[in-house]
Amino acid sequence: MKGVTSSILVMALFLCFYSTGTYAGEWAVDPKTGCKVWNENPKPNRTVSWSGPCEKEYAAGSGILIWFQDGKETSRYEGPLLNGKSNGRGTGIWANGDKYTGDYADGKFQGQGTLIWADGARYEGGFANDRYHGKGFEITTKGDKYTGDFVNGKWQGKGTMIWAAGGKYEGDFFNDRYHGKGVEITASGDKYEGDFVEGERTGKGIQTLVKGGKYIGDFVYGEWHGKGTYIHPNGNKYEGDYAFGEEQGKGVFTWANGDKYEGDFFMDMFHGKGAYTWGSNSQWAGDKYIGGYVNGKQTGKAVYLYKDGTKYEGDFLDGKYHGQGTYTCSNGRAFSGRFENGKPVGFVVQCH
Repeated sequence: MKGVTSSILVMALFLCFYSTGTYAGEWAVDPKTGCKVWNENPKPNRTVSWSGPCEKEYAAGSGILIWFQDGKETSRYEGPLLNGKSNGRGTGIWANGDKYTGDYADGKFQGQGTLIWADGARYEGGFANDRYHGKGFEITTKGDKYTGDFVNGKWQGKGTMIWAAGGKYEGDFFNDRYHGKGVEITASGDKYEGDFVEGERTGKGIQTLVKGGKYIGDFVYGEWHGKGTYIHPNGNKYEGDYAFGEEQGKGVFTWANGDKYEGDFFMDMFHGKGAYTWGSNSQWAGDKYIGGYVNGKQTGKAVYLYKDGTKYEGDFLDGKYHGQGTYTCSNGRAFSGRFENGKPVGFVVQCH
């Protein structure tokens, strides 16, 4: 998620200030004053100049510390030193244009400071041992903005992330990722509020779509997965099982007009066994179908119950009587035989 790894970059910048090369470290001596300053990473032809006072051979007090490589200035520090190391409020400037202004302790960024990178990135806030640490504000080269807690150079704790491309997150962070409870608004305007695990929507959450729909339930890696409820913009509602973003398993679908299906789902379709009841606002109000479904259509063995007591029991295909079946009138008269496309074959159904 993060454009740059701040802890690595800050450490690299710090090491650049004190030279590059091996990590042994040694004392460097200004040839003019004889003052010693700490060189974190010695390198051949690396020299130093210190304009301030010395105490017991070590640079101490306010002054300007300049590092050279092969006679060319690579970085400078303006501020106080203690025992040969930057200590207090100072400013570090690097040849590539990077600049740090803030607190130092024992030669490291420690306390409050502002670090401005030559590429346009910027950080303002707490530092500890050369890393972003505590409360801070970071803006990346892309213009992404993070405000909140840092731990050892990483987004960790409570924070707010505003993406330059659009979108915003506010909540818990861990190891540079959304982790814990949070609210995310995407560039398109969709909103998610709930659990995050390692940057992914995982756990319990509520997703409100800009088009008007709303989902409440379980998430896994950003997908609706587990138990959930989706309310459509038109008022229709599904409650039940989800698998990888699709209605799959057991569920109940209720239409705004009062119709209702309860049963099996597969890939967002009625599939398996189910019961469909027509609501009071339907022209078939009070009728009920109980039986098989295939790819969203009434197909297989089933019973159709009419509100007046009439009943059909038998085979269906694409919502019509098709195959062997028995039609029982409300007065008890029954007719059995073959049906095709909803009509009896070779006989007549006559209830009166």
